[in-house]
Amino acid sequence: SELLERRQSEQPKSLTTHTAVHFFVQQRGGGPTKLRKMPRTVVIVTGASRGLGRAIALSFVKEEKTFQKFSPLRILLLARSEEGLVGTKSLMQQEADKFLDTTANDNDATSDLLDMTHHVIDLSDLDNLDDNLNDILDFSSSSKNNLPPFEKAILINNAGSLGHLGPCMNMTSLKELQTSLDFNITSSLWVSTRFVRSFSQQQQQQQQTKTVVVNISSLCAIEPFKTMGVYCTGKAARDMFHTVLAKETTTTEEEEGNNIKVLNYAPGALETDMAEELINCNVLDKDLHNFYVTSKRDKTAIMPQDTADLLLTVLMNDDFESGSHIDYWDLK
Repeated sequence: SELLERRQSEQPKSLTTHTAVHFFVQQRGGGPTKLRKMPRTVVIVTGASRGLGRAIALSFVKEEKTFQKFSPLRILLLARSEEGLVGTKSLMQQEADKFLDTTANDNDATSDLLDMTHHVIDLSDLDNLDDNLNDILDFSSSSKNNLPPFEKAILINNAGSLGHLGPCMNMTSLKELQTSLDFNITSSLWVSTRFVRSFSQQQQQQQQTKTVVVNISSLCAIEPFKTMGVYCTGKAARDMFHTVLAKETTTTEEEEGNNIKVLNYAPGALETDMAEELINCNVLDKDLHNFYVTSKRDKTAIMPQDTADLLLTVLMNDDFESGSHIDYWDLK
């Protein structure tokens, strides 16, 4: 069976919330790992401990043809729950083992096809966000790790929360509102900004990395839903920011390409913990509540893995217009 070597990376003393664990898939026989190729793709997934974030992370490894498109792959999983992140990595390992068994049959094959790392981080903690991102982006930098340039760098900007539910005029806590907007807007925008800047700087150093930012959007970004005002506001703000980012980084055919693309992807109404929270909410708009209750009862809600797999197809085909808003149902 495949042998796995687990290595605990060095942790900066200033970053107490950071935990990094690497899994390197080794050759049969348990001998020393021989490197065939350096990591070709680096992926960062926020909110990767459960739900859609976990499903997207799994999509990179659950199908051999998808994995081959991006491998050798270095993937960084971010969330607040270490238990959830470890669970995601375990599931990814199980999926990858199904076809890495065949990949490793060649004695000249290399072991470093998959490098998974998790970072425990509270993205709502704005006071420490920059320091935490410095550590994460350093780890994902090819130049700072003495690696050849990555061919592709992908950010899945997924982490988010519902915020206040109920009529907007019923909000009573300014602090609660600020916390929600800090997490769902400020933090999200800053993560994308730092990610794009980091790889733009590497491009200026003649390291041509194709950079892709995926903002996990929603129908709520473009349509108002009663009693979900804060959530709609967060999604709308994120969509507009990423659309502007796309315009700022899109070049004409006459200009030298900067290899940056941005996608706003709305995954559809999913069967997740967030949907369960809406079902259990007694202040949700009646029609909206009935929709979620019916979706669960009739099993019509979209499964996270289905929409995640569809997103990966979009990323593999790479034929979307930068800055576009694509909904799950647009692709079905």
